[in-house]
Parts: sequence; C-alpha cells; structure tokens
Amino acid sequence: ERTSLVWDLWDVLERKGATRRAMAVHRFRQFSRLGLDGSGPGLGLGRSATCACQRSLVRGLAPRPRRQQQEQPRQQCVPMPPRTLLASASSSFADTFAHATTAALETQARVSLTRVMHGIWRRQHSKGDLLVDATVGRGRDTFVLARLAFEAEVGLEEETGIAVYGFDVQRQAIDQAREYLAAHLTPQETNRIQLHEKSHAELGSTLRENGVAPGSVGNVVFNLGYLPGSTCERVARHGGGGPAEAEGLIITRAESTLAAVEQSLPFLRRGGLISLLCYVGHDGGMHEYLSVKRRCAEIALQRQGRSDSEAGEDVPSFETHVYDPHKEGKSHTELCPKIVILHKL
Repeated sequence: ERTSLVWDLWDVLERKGATRRAMAVHRFRQFSRLGLDGSGPGLGLGRSATCACQRSLVRGLAPRPRRQQQEQPRQQCVPMPPRTLLASASSSFADTFAHATTAALETQARVSLTRVMHGIWRRQHSKGDLLVDATVGRGRDTFVLARLAFEAEVGLEEETGIAVYGFDVQRQAIDQAREYLAAHLTPQETNRIQLHEKSHAELGSTLRENGVAPGSVGNVVFNLGYLPGSTCERVARHGGGGPAEAEGLIITRAESTLAAVEQSLPFLRRGGLISLLCYVGHDGGMHEYLSVKRRCAEIALQRQGRSDSEAGEDVPSFETHVYDPHKEGKSHTELCPKIVILHKL
C-alpha cells in the first residue's frame, strides 16, 4: 500500500513545480515516518500531530484552482500630443536635477556644487551638441565640457569642427585656461576649443559670426563671480566684499550676465540647458544671483501656455530649477554658492 502511495505521489509531483515538489516530498517523509496508523517509530508524536501531518499532505497533493484572469482589451497605441511630450521631457530633466541635488543632500561632507553641476551636464549631454563656456576662468569647466563632447564621439569618424566655445574678458584667465587645456588634452582636441577674450555679453554675435546655427547648442554654462585665486576671492572668503575692497577687481555683473542669457536662448536645442553656478559672497554677488533667478523664472512664465499657432512660429517652452544649499540645510550661511538652471523643453 505504501509503495503504491509513493508512486502515486511521485506521479503527482512530476506535474507540479519545483517548489511545491520539495514541499510535498518533505510532508510525505513526515507521513512515512509516522506510519499510516500514526504509530511511528519512537517519534513521540500524538494523534493530533499525525492528523495534522496527514491533512498537510492532502493539501500538498490537492490541485490548486487556477485563478481565472479576465482578458483585458488591448489598448491601442495613441501618438502622444506635443504637450504630453513636453511634459515627459520636463519630468525627465526634473528627475535628473532631483537625483543630483538629492545625492548632494545625502552626503555628510561639504557639498561640491561644481561636481553636482558636472553630473547634471553629463546626464543631459547628447552626441553632437555644441557647448559654450560663458565664463572660462582657469578652464576647468571648459575641460569638462570638452571631455563630454569628445567622449560622445568615440567610435565615430574623426571630427575636426569646433566643439566648445569659451568666453572670458580677462587675458589672465584665457592664458591660464589655454595652459591647462594644453596640459590635459591632445593638440587635436585643443584645436577644437575656441576661446575668445570677450565679455559673454557678446556671446550671441560671436556665435553667429562663427556660423553656429540656432538650436545646435546643448549647454551654455556660467560660473558667476570672480576669477578663482584673485584678490576678490580672498575678500569674499574672509567676510569682506564692500565696494571699496572690490574696486578695480573684475567680477561678473548682472547686466552682462542677463544679456548673455537672453542671447543664448535661440541657440539652445530642445532639451538644452543654461547652467549658472552663482557665487554670492562678494560685492554684487547676491544681487546678480537674484536678478538671474528672477529673469529665468520670467522667461519660463512668459513662454508657458503659448502655442505655436498663437505666435505664428515655433515657440519653445522653458522651465527653471534652483538649488540653494542654505535653504536645504547643507550650509550655515546664506552666502553659499547656488545653482540656477534654465531648461528648454
């Protein structure tokens, strides 16, 4: 009788899954040790335990009723309207910005907003983007932009056109940047970086003179404040910043920065960025930051809700993102650097 039961059990188990098979084998072994009449060899189990084991075996062997699934009507793929596509693009970059800033908030050490910005640029960069550094300084951001452009071209035919345009009004900054780029890039790569000893207020005219087409730039970056290592930096770090202390020092101003932002708009591709890292510890820095922040919000608000038919032309939308470490509890002073990004949808 027991042999017959074993073969019947095995036949059932062959039709079950591996997990249920292992469970049923275990239960059958328990049942075998107890004996069909419950008088197992010295296990010390009572009649209630034997009956429980038998019921468990029966449940293990009993076929479970399959859940009947109602057939759902297959939904047809409907093309997404333009507004939905814009919302999708907006959500995508909002996630990128939130991911970068949240990661900065979770770190216990001092947050490097420069690295936060570099991470955002990397996630948003597309192959073939032209890039613009509106405040070259010592050339560190110019180098990061160049690496983004060159890495995206790996495996393609060798490119020879300009990949990065840079602007700085100071001869000292341009010389330092050229020296740094020459030390970290190949001659072929440095030839694809064009630096201009000009104010970024002349950004628009310079790009047009060099044949840059509207809608071809992926990122225009600004590092607002002063040349790192200058007297102005030392003044800002030690709590100064009065007009007399900053006299004669070259710092970015709200007027020229706002002009450069306005001139950058037509050159941006959809999904492109205007990225501003604002240092506010020096004289005029907070005013410049608030002016840029306000103007970017106005640009986003003015373009919102305008359809192409109303304007008679293709009018893109913009959105603005701001990150202030002081408001997020990552800095004890309001004079910490801040991020403002204008995103073209």
